[in-house]
Amino acid sequence: DLHLGIRPGTDALVFTGLLNFLRQHDRLDYGFLEAHLSGYAETLAAARASAPSLPEVAAACGVAVDDLARFYQWFA
Repeated sequence: DLHLGIRPGTDALVFTGLLNFLRQHDRLDYGFLEAHLSGYAETLAAARASAPSLPEVAAACGVAVDDLARFYQWFA
């Protein structure tokens, strides 16, 4: 079990951080994204800009870097 007690209002940052993490670790299916979504490239660019690094996201959300990394790795 893992509880991420994020600061109020940072849930979107956790999500954009996850998108960026998945992109950085080559865990996105670009063929699926291109076939089924519009605007995914812009969304990934926005995620990269707003959540550039795991330590920055963790600090902004008020959680430990290791905990956030573990959470993201569950999706990877």
